[in-house]
Amino acid sequence: PSDEDWVAELPMGVLRETGRRLKDLADPGFSGARPQGANPEMASRALLELYAVVTEVGE
Repeated sequence: PSDEDWVAELPMGVLRETGRRLKDLADPGFSGARPQGANPEMASRALLELYAVVTEVGE
């Protein structure tokens, strides 16, 4: 995606909350709690996979 505004456009509920959480976790400067084993690279990949699924379903 060209920017991360697409997360705010996800349907309310699990998808949007997952997108927001992954967006936070993908930020190397995020100071909140991370699940064990989670790192910014892993969260970035998961966020891109979520984007791919959402855009594929929307086609």
